[in-house]
Amino acid sequence: MADRLIENMHIAIPINATSLNNTNTTGQYIATQHLHRAVFVLDGGAAAATKTWKLEILEATDADGTGAAAVSSVTATGTANTKVKACTVATGSVANTDVVTVNGTAFTKAAAASGTDWDDADALAAAIIANCTGLTATNSTGTVTIVAADGCNYGIKN
Repeated sequence: MADRLIENMHIAIPINATSLNNTNTTGQYIATQHLHRAVFVLDGGAAAATKTWKLEILEATDADGTGAAAVSSVTATGTANTKVKACTVATGSVANTDVVTVNGTAFTKAAAASGTDWDDADALAAAIIANCTGLTATNSTGTVTIVAADGCNYGIKN
């Protein structure tokens, strides 16, 4: 059984993380005519807020990509900082009325801390802990690190 699994498995070399600057990168083409199923993994990596990435599966007639066309039913997209395991918020140059949104809750920089308003990094961390279930938040010299507990991905935007 194990030999058969190995015979029917192909692990492709991933595309190395790179700054694409709005250009596409295509990985290697692999022969799939004998595969019954396939799993594709997209690791978007670090990206600026609101930037997106897309995994699109292409089919071609050979390993050089001749006649490449998208398999229309197989795509995956992601947007940076929408569902993350952890993130940091640098508070050093934040102005009053600037907002950090975590799990749909807006935390506003203000002159004084109260509820979801915060005046320094310690107050932001405390407000996140008080208002968001399943998260930890800690301050280290003005940078608040927010981490989702138990492997969950929460909607953290900074």
